[in-house]
Amino acid sequence: MKKLKLIKNLINTAIEYINDLDDELTPVDKIKIFGKVIEIIQNSIYFSSGKTELGVDDVLKPLIYTLIKAKPKNICSNYQYCELYLNTELAKTQYGIILSQIGLVIEVIKKMKYNDLINVSEEQF
Repeated sequence: MKKLKLIKNLINTAIEYINDLDDELTPVDKIKIFGKVIEIIQNSIYFSSGKTELGVDDVLKPLIYTLIKAKPKNICSNYQYCELYLNTELAKTQYGIILSQIGLVIEVIKKMKYNDLINVSEEQF
């Protein structure tokens, strides 16, 4: 029970970071926020499963869940801003990897249908 509560607290912390995204001004700072969110999710997976090697597939579903729970108003605008104005040299580093993960999550959410979710009716969707 304590493990579940800790994971829930970690996800809530990630949601708070996402909600602070609009306060950041530079593409790098916005991407750093996404990086912190991914790190929190990875840590919660490490803690709950003991798995030490994580790939994009391991983080994808929890990241989708976290983004949906956060309901960020300007996520697409923030993503496009980062994609457009991120320095080309920085785009070849970890910043580019994080940005591509967020882009993937946004696309998955855009294509999602209500029956892709558990216990969600068409009206709720």
